[in-house]
Amino acid sequence: MEKNRTFYSHSDLDSKASVYLPNVTCVWKIENVKWPAWKTVLSFAVFSLRKSENCTADYLELESDQEDGSQRYCGDLGGQSLVVKGNLLTLTFHSAADSEGGKGFKIDYRRAKT
Repeated sequence: MEKNRTFYSHSDLDSKASVYLPNVTCVWKIENVKWPAWKTVLSFAVFSLRKSENCTADYLELESDQEDGSQRYCGDLGGQSLVVKGNLLTLTFHSAADSEGGKGFKIDYRRAKT
């Protein structure tokens, strides 16, 4: 099993007064070439993005090469986990130009056998 890795919405997430900035787009790619039959487990240690209808303002979008379409997440999802199939997973964090920010996210990920 591979060790956990972590993504943050912004570098000072642990500061109590910290919020993510408006008008930001960040993209991360997780490529699973070493163990192609394994899945990726995403654990939302912290997840609080401004909630909007259909997550159109501030969101984290997940897209996998083995699943149809993409899925957007917003609101409060701290403590939840997702299991994603695929050898290439793209995570896109976007905050709208008029965003007042929020706590943001800290996502740990690891690979697990299917």
